[in-house]
Amino acid sequence: MPPDSADRLHDAARARLAAAMLSTGSVLDAWSRALVLPALLWPAIERPAGMVLATFALSLCAAAAQAFCAWRTRLDTAIFAGWASAWSPPSALPPTDDLRHFDRALTDWTQSGSASGDCRPLGARLHGASRLLARQALWLSLQAASLLGTVLLVAAAA
Repeated sequence: MPPDSADRLHDAARARLAAAMLSTGSVLDAWSRALVLPALLWPAIERPAGMVLATFALSLCAAAAQAFCAWRTRLDTAIFAGWASAWSPPSALPPTDDLRHFDRALTDWTQSGSASGDCRPLGARLHGASRLLARQALWLSLQAASLLGTVLLVAAAA
């Protein structure tokens, strides 16, 4: 097996692993949606005010941020899965060329005008995907903690 072929298979495996890791974001999103339902229904029962309103609003803001991260993890899951498929046999497309084409297409899509031709390496993309998933988990944790804080404040006031 030529060295280039071994590198391509390694990159395909790394992209497949990233896709699998990012797919766990759907579990975080399901938990967030489960937490947001009572948070959305609760104000219909009781009008929040003061600190209760602040913790309630924080919970909803965290849910919105988590939802954005969930959307990004779904997008990145599809991208990494596509790369894993494209770089596995019988494909002949080298990962560096594919990444360069992806960056160019992304620049065209966002119309950022920064088509410098530089290509972010796969390792940097994998690190970014890992950070994105961690950020999604952080937003879910904040959502749960602020919702719990809301419940505790309401219970203390009762």
